[in-house]
Amino acid sequence: MIAMLAIVSFTAFAQTSRDIYEKYSDMPGTSAVYISPLMFKMMKALPDMHVGSGKDVNITSMIASLDGMFILEVEGSAAKGLNSEAEKLVKSGKFGLMMEAKDNGENTRIYSVEKGEYITDLVLLTSGGSETTFIAISGKLRSDDIARLLED
Repeated sequence: MIAMLAIVSFTAFAQTSRDIYEKYSDMPGTSAVYISPLMFKMMKALPDMHVGSGKDVNITSMIASLDGMFILEVEGSAAKGLNSEAEKLVKSGKFGLMMEAKDNGENTRIYSVEKGEYITDLVLLTSGGSETTFIAISGKLRSDDIARLLED
């Protein structure tokens, strides 16, 4: 019973990308964009688009498989708070670090959640100086499609 209550209370307080977006999207110094599942479903009508020479990755099907996207760019005093909350989200145990790049005090990390052959969540977090950028994407992206996009 105690374990069940602990699990319920943990999930009740677990923060999501939507929670972070809703908290910061109306703050001064913030640029915010939300793309809904409905918009991604409408994109299924786009003609097939393939990327790169010799690559057979259909971007249209990848876009159509997305469920939502949250984009925040926060400047000023709220940037550190956004960075802190985003770090808590990705360190919640379900995200894995895919990539990190550091350049002149700016730090960019990409995190993902994988379920089988699919990536269900991606978070890109860039922080440096007085600005933090948070991009969260959810959907059902095939891991091998992402790998082919990253190939030279």
